[in-house]
Amino acid sequence: MKKLILTSLIVFFSFNVTATERKAFKDISSTELTTETQAQAETINDKHISMVWWVPYEFWASIFSRDPNITDSARKEMLGILKDYSVLAVVQADVSSIGSFKFYSKEQVLSELEVSYTTSHDKKYSLSPDNNVSSDMELMMSQISPMLQAAMGNLGANFHFFIYRDTEKKGKRIINPYKKGTLSVTLKGKDDEKLYVEFKTPLNSLYVPRICPNGQKAHISWNYCPWSGKKL
Repeated sequence: MKKLILTSLIVFFSFNVTATERKAFKDISSTELTTETQAQAETINDKHISMVWWVPYEFWASIFSRDPNITDSARKEMLGILKDYSVLAVVQADVSSIGSFKFYSKEQVLSELEVSYTTSHDKKYSLSPDNNVSSDMELMMSQISPMLQAAMGNLGANFHFFIYRDTEKKGKRIINPYKKGTLSVTLKGKDDEKLYVEFKTPLNSLYVPRICPNGQKAHISWNYCPWSGKKL
């Protein structure tokens, strides 16, 4: 009987670990991750655009893990610098009647920027850009910002980057993309309109896909298959 119980427990825990298995960094699609962490604020004014890109540590880990030109020691050093931070990239512009863009300065964006993260237990963190980042992080950002801007196409050159410390004093992560929560960003657009962007966690791209009975991939946040109603 004890053997049967032990076997059942092993099967049970193995199933649950597999059901929410995290991807290795090298297997994370940076394209899928970027899609989940970029959003444009909805506005009633069609003469304004606001776009936000949250860049978590996992983005860098996935990129660097697949780069054959980076040595293991260099990769470890760079990720060690980045692991305590999240980066927020924001671009805002008013659009003229003829379609030209008047981009907001970094100071304009920052003056109305509000960022918070709420956990599944309703604990809310109000976050402000870190004005005391390490010199190593400043150097890293000066090197990787052009890469981020290039990835954003025509708007890229006008993105502003804000660095947030992503760990508490005891080292616990604040904005955890593997756990349930909401990253909220508030901006101000044309004519003082309040604009909102939200990113829900966990991020689906960080997990090995679960499969519903009909063969469709199930989002990591789902507890039940929407097609069959069966528990995942």
